[in-house]
Amino acid sequence: MILRELMVRLGLDVDHKGFAEGEASVGALRHVGELAVDAIVDLGKQFIDNAKEAIEYGDHIKKTGQKIGIATDALQELEYAAKLSDVSAEQLSGAIGHLSLNLQNAKDGSEEAGKAFKGIEYKKANGEIKSTDEVLATIAEKFSKMPDGMAKTAQSMKIFGRAGKDLIPFLNQGADGIEELREEAENMGLVMSKDAVDASEELNDNLERLHATTQGLWRQAIGPLLPQLNELVKQFLAWRKANAADLAKRLKGAMQALIGVVKIAGEVFKSALFNLGRSEERRVGKECRSRWS
Repeated sequence: MILRELMVRLGLDVDHKGFAEGEASVGALRHVGELAVDAIVDLGKQFIDNAKEAIEYGDHIKKTGQKIGIATDALQELEYAAKLSDVSAEQLSGAIGHLSLNLQNAKDGSEEAGKAFKGIEYKKANGEIKSTDEVLATIAEKFSKMPDGMAKTAQSMKIFGRAGKDLIPFLNQGADGIEELREEAENMGLVMSKDAVDASEELNDNLERLHATTQGLWRQAIGPLLPQLNELVKQFLAWRKANAADLAKRLKGAMQALIGVVKIAGEVFKSALFNLGRSEERRVGKECRSRWS
């Protein structure tokens, strides 16, 4: 457009149709460029959001697996399977943690823990305790064949703690049903490898260290200023105390002035409404007289 205006000012012949077509092409290219930039920005945002989610998830899996004594791949698969039965990751980890505690107590000879596993094969042929996820599959198989009711709920809560009752729909699928969902999680790419989980934990911890370093820099920078800031606050408090009566008087005067302004505004508004009403009465009266005359 600028080039066309310049040619017109110079008195040169201008091919308006050609310029219009060129401007349309430039406009289309600009639009395509804007769409490309928006797509790149959106892709970058998605990458950052998904990378952050994956890092935090891997860190959560590593630390949770350590807390409740279960392999990270098994935990990821079970979290997916449990989620489809409306069991949260927190509920599942709490339940498995309670299961691990009961297994250890049973191994140590606790009669109460042994009673909780009544009818459940939680030991191998050599007498060793099965792994946590193996025992979980055994429990699921038994529960899938038990009728729902008080006995199932009671035993579930003895084994898994208070979250036991929430696991019943998950356990009712049986060992095969849960194993199928675990394979589904693996096939969908939801299960991070051990190396990826370890790297996620390390990266997340290093990001926390980076954040802590920034906090440390600010604390070190602000630290020397704190005595001066404290002194300024003390001076302000002293001045406020010394001038309290004068400040109260000034504030009272300002409030009274504000009240006066509000009263005046109210009177003006009231007068305007009154005059508007009188004007409307005159208009209506005049209209009536003109109709009946």
